[in-house]
Amino acid sequence: RTEFDLQVTESHRRKIGVEGLWRTLSYIIKKAQEEEEDLIIFCEDDHQFTAHYSSDSLFKQIREAYSQNCDLLSGGISGGFSCAVPVSKNRFWIDGYYCNQFMVIYKNMFEKILGHSFNSSRKVDWTLTALTASKMVMHPFISTQKYFGYSDVTSNNEGNLDWSLNRFKYAEEKLDAIK
Repeated sequence: RTEFDLQVTESHRRKIGVEGLWRTLSYIIKKAQEEEEDLIIFCEDDHQFTAHYSSDSLFKQIREAYSQNCDLLSGGISGGFSCAVPVSKNRFWIDGYYCNQFMVIYKNMFEKILGHSFNSSRKVDWTLTALTASKMVMHPFISTQKYFGYSDVTSNNEGNLDWSLNRFKYAEEKLDAIK
C-alpha cells in the first residue's frame, strides 16, 4: 500500500516466541523514539486487511484516537475484553484485547514499553494491555489474522483454523451488540 512508509524488520528469534516478539517490538519502538516519530503502525506477518479498510478512514481514526489521548489503537481484536465503551461511531475503548496483528502505537506509549521488564510467561498482547488504560479498537475491524498454519505464540492456534478465525467474528459481534 502506497499510504505507508513500510519498513520490514526481521524478527528477533527466541526459543520462546513471545520473547522474540517483545524484543522485536522494543527494537522498533526504540528506533521510532530515536527518530522522534509521533506514532508507529506495528503489523505482524499474519495481518490482513478486511473489506472495511480504507486509508482515509484509518487516518481519521488515528487522528481522533490521538485527540482522545489514546496510547494504543488496534485495527481488530480476537476478544480479550470484558468491557467496551463506544467513544465514536467507529471506535471503542476496551479494557483488554487479544492479538497484535495491526496496531497504532502512539509516542506516549513508547517509554511505557521500553521501560517495562517483560515476563515471558505472559503474552505480548496482555502485557501491552496492562501497560495502559488508554487502548481502543476500530470497529468494524480493518484487520484480522491471516492463518498460515502455525502460531509463533500459542500452540492452541496451530492447526485450528476455525477457532482462530471465529474469535475475530465473535469479538466483532460482541461489539456490534454493545453498539
